[in-house]
Amino acid sequence: MTPYFKKPDSSLQRAAPFIIGAGAILSIVILIYWRTLTIYYAPYSLIATPKPTPAWAATLFSLRWFVVVFSAFLFCLFFYIEVRLHTLTNIFRFLLTHRQWSVITLVALTLIGRSYFFLPGRLALGDNSNVTFNIWAMRHWIETGNAGVFWSNYALMGSPFSQFHLSLYYYFGGLIDLLIRDPYLSNKIVGMIAHSAMTYSMFIYVRHLTRSIWAGLFSAAIWSAAFFHYHHFVGVGTIVSSLVIAFLPLQLYWLETSLGRSAFTRGRAMLALTIGVQIWAHQLYGMWAVVFLLAYVVVRVVATPDRSVYNSASVKFGKTCQVWCKEIFIVTLWSGIGVLIGIYKILPVIVEGSLVGVSNLFASRFEMPIIKLQQILTFNDSFLNSDWQGGYIGPVLLIISLIGVTLIVVNRASRYSGLVAWFAITAILSFAPYYAPDLFDRLFQNIPLGEFVYAVKTPGRYLFFFEFAVTALCGVALKQLLIQPRLTWFTESFITNVTNIPNLTNKTRKIRVIRLFESFVIKARKSIQLKRPRAMRGWISTISIFGGASIMIYMIYLSLIVNSLIPDSWTSQTPKRGEALSWIKQNGDGTSRVIDVVSEWSVWQAYEVAAYTAQPGYFNHKEEAQASLQSALTLIDWLKRDLKAGQIQPATLNLAYLLDARYILGHKANIGNFAPAFQDELYSVWLAPHSIIVASDRLTPTRDSDSLDSIFADIKIDSERNVINGIPVQDSNVPPLKIDSPLSVAVIAHDLQPQYAKITFDINAEAYIQLGYSYYPYLNVLLDGKKVEAFPTSLQLIALKVPAGGHTVELVPYLSFIRIVSLLIGLAATLFSLLVAARLPKFPKLRKSE
Repeated sequence: MTPYFKKPDSSLQRAAPFIIGAGAILSIVILIYWRTLTIYYAPYSLIATPKPTPAWAATLFSLRWFVVVFSAFLFCLFFYIEVRLHTLTNIFRFLLTHRQWSVITLVALTLIGRSYFFLPGRLALGDNSNVTFNIWAMRHWIETGNAGVFWSNYALMGSPFSQFHLSLYYYFGGLIDLLIRDPYLSNKIVGMIAHSAMTYSMFIYVRHLTRSIWAGLFSAAIWSAAFFHYHHFVGVGTIVSSLVIAFLPLQLYWLETSLGRSAFTRGRAMLALTIGVQIWAHQLYGMWAVVFLLAYVVVRVVATPDRSVYNSASVKFGKTCQVWCKEIFIVTLWSGIGVLIGIYKILPVIVEGSLVGVSNLFASRFEMPIIKLQQILTFNDSFLNSDWQGGYIGPVLLIISLIGVTLIVVNRASRYSGLVAWFAITAILSFAPYYAPDLFDRLFQNIPLGEFVYAVKTPGRYLFFFEFAVTALCGVALKQLLIQPRLTWFTESFITNVTNIPNLTNKTRKIRVIRLFESFVIKARKSIQLKRPRAMRGWISTISIFGGASIMIYMIYLSLIVNSLIPDSWTSQTPKRGEALSWIKQNGDGTSRVIDVVSEWSVWQAYEVAAYTAQPGYFNHKEEAQASLQSALTLIDWLKRDLKAGQIQPATLNLAYLLDARYILGHKANIGNFAPAFQDELYSVWLAPHSIIVASDRLTPTRDSDSLDSIFADIKIDSERNVINGIPVQDSNVPPLKIDSPLSVAVIAHDLQPQYAKITFDINAEAYIQLGYSYYPYLNVLLDGKKVEAFPTSLQLIALKVPAGGHTVELVPYLSFIRIVSLLIGLAATLFSLLVAARLPKFPKLRKSE
């Protein structure tokens, strides 16, 4: 290809491909070098690095300045070759205008920008440990024939696990873990796939919006390495939401491709499917994505004056209410179909949320800290801040995006108006609670459904959507600055508008300043018309490549000086706990529960316990927090108190007995009345008396205001006969049963499966029994194969009345009517969208761009 600036030397032209290839290989080697040093020398590592540092690592570290100088030389060499020959431009033009190669190129960018996924260590901070073992749970459920998971007996004595807290992320991870057999690694793989999808979807959206592959490349390069994602997905542990973010550009891409077309196009059907996937990935973020989408399309349609958006020749500039309303209605209709695809994740939460303590979606205040601008502009105030709700975006990207907004407004580029609206709305939601709290609260507390803005707990969660708009606007700014015909210099447009005002009188035109401006504009126009070289357009590729590379390098640098990965030798967020868990697995019975008082997150991570020990635990996410969770939390608090005091109280042992907690894992301690069954230098495991079933001849009345301390002050348990002196039941007035001989119950067998439990027992008299499983309305209790009425105890456990003799109790969960209806509606909406997408023309070919 003929060079843009000057004829190249033939020798350099022949050598350029080899130089570029060798330089690319050396760049990968340099990246591996710096990533290796991160393991040992990251100044902001959350976990202490291995000591002593290996000699080879110290030798590599001593060469760091040589590597820095060589890297700078390599960057300058690439830039020189690009300026002389545009070799990189030609390479990327080929790669980005062929679909298969564009996918490979953008995935490669992601592998470079997210190369921290290849470091040894685990994603385990925050909720990532929970995510990791939800992946294990999915794999385990699939292997045991429970692929359609709606329940878990491994979680909180029976829990509607997937009914209230299930993400497609877990299913993807579970399928991958069928092959990998390592949930930590599977979590990394799914995270890398989600990040790759982010990069590619950003590219195709910005490319289509700007009609420039270089603008798309610029935004994609920025997103492929954005440190904001490291902050939240690795440091904070919200990687499960990465699937929602990955589909944000894609949903806008499908919207843009279908604007002005008929109501039934592939783009509209794919928009609905994309929305459905987002809601299944995370219902709250997915619903906010729909809200921002609707705001985007309203502004986009109303602000578009040109006919290019609409295909109908009868529409004159699209400026009629009929055209606006029709387009907005069609998009709203298909968005509604997308919501119906994910209705199973929305409607039951609203209707049945009170059963499990789902947080109120319409609160009056943010429950978590609000954020300010410094928390996105500086590294110290974002990643190093104890308030981790912010996230580093950087002043450079924010300035570029603001330049893009300015150019869009001045240039009246209405094609980008929807993106500007998205940017403005998310900026208000993110920062107004700090800078204008009273105005923000008055606004949203006085409009219908306005309090829904508080459902995300903190305005920092809106940064996910704000950061997306900032990144997309960076590509738009690049296009507007360099190759937008009307705005080679934005002063031209501004001055032209000023001097062409009809009311500007001849007398006003005589003002010296106005005459000088007019003279400047005329000369500028002539200069631009005569001297605007073809090379001006060529600069967009160079700036896109090297500007994007420079931002990537800086973002990668930030991920080099931090290390938020947990060492492989740790068990989740605690060191050297694996030996104690392995002992439980080797000596466990497979049905009794493990209660872990070591980890601060223990009650949220029992799938970790189940994965390591093959025993159930007490895991429960906040969205499934049945009232029985309070019993487990209280038991943990009592155990911590007693272990610290060196004496286990009778009430603690009684509560553990009723919750079937046999294995107590805690820090190494000497307990006077409780010898450990296992002990190493850090941890101990105690075996407590336990039973999955207890019996009594009476129900002890309690009040709603009674605490567990007051309830257990009067409880006495005979562990040899599995008898309690009274089953606590709120406001019970039932008289005690008449029993001629001492009551006793013996457990013969206990079969525990993810969605099924069976207890075989023998009881010598008619009595009330309490099972160590949580009470839930949509749980069938079968006595000897027949459904019986059960009732909750004050501990929110299952109780029922049984006659004397040998019996079998089975627990079989089922879906409520509202869930079945929601699921059927979602399936119907999905099939409809797939049929519409399948019957229409194929995906449009990539457009050759500037």
